[in-house]
Amino acid sequence: DTAPLQDSIKIAPRHYIMHHNKKGQTAEELFNDQHNKLLESAQQWIKDTAASCSTVAVLVATVVFAAAYTIPGGTDPNGLPVYRDSPLFWLFTCMDVLAIACSLSSVAFFLSILSSPLEYPFFCHALPRKLMIGFSLLFLSMAATMLAFAATILLVIRIEKKWTKSLLYSIAFF
Repeated sequence: DTAPLQDSIKIAPRHYIMHHNKKGQTAEELFNDQHNKLLESAQQWIKDTAASCSTVAVLVATVVFAAAYTIPGGTDPNGLPVYRDSPLFWLFTCMDVLAIACSLSSVAFFLSILSSPLEYPFFCHALPRKLMIGFSLLFLSMAATMLAFAATILLVIRIEKKWTKSLLYSIAFF
């Protein structure tokens, strides 16, 4: 694999890459030797972070999956959702689908981190990119879950008083 060599060429001039110090080490070998403790702590941190986030993402996926089959308001005698004509029902449905797709995708990214070789070259580009995509997808799934919850609350709880309705809408939004 020439990726570490290519990264070294970007940092140091080409003619310095293969030079050796008095101990016979190249610049890359010296860097790796001096940063082993940092690599170990980074490996442990990224493993713990990916494991924790994948657990949260699986929990979100479980809740959202269960919510998809517990239709707000129930069904009519024909088996159709009672609130199927309401825009809030369609908001709930879309946000529920988005939440499950994003949470399961984030699980895939976090599991790919856990199964990656956690060596120096991967900490430069691949692992940070996977981690940021996983975080972003997890955040989107949580936001979509909250919007689906708010839509469910607004669908199920019908209040006629204007000030109470405004208060409930504000609380559901937050």
